Amino acid sequence: MYSVFDNVQKSTKFSFSISKKNSKSSVERNKLRRWGYSVITKHIKEIKPGFLCFFSFKKGSVKTEFQSLENEILGLLSVSGVIS
Repeated sequence: MYSVFDNVQKSTKFSFSISKKNSKSSVERNKLRRWGYSVITKHIKEIKPGFLCFFSFKKGSVKTEFQSLENEILGLLSVSGVIS
């Protein structure tokens, strides 16, 4: 799930959430969150200001590879107009 809202402030903010239903292990949940923030940090220069972005990982996301997660996040940001 991915949601984007206009932000009154100038900065763009990101949030990543993964439920305990997806993985009981906090290590795996935190790894996905860190990967998400890593993708954002890596591409911060391309991101337009003024958005609130929320990512919620779906079931089975724990088994994904970093490269496919990066491609999916960048695709969603591109479609929503957050990335130029």
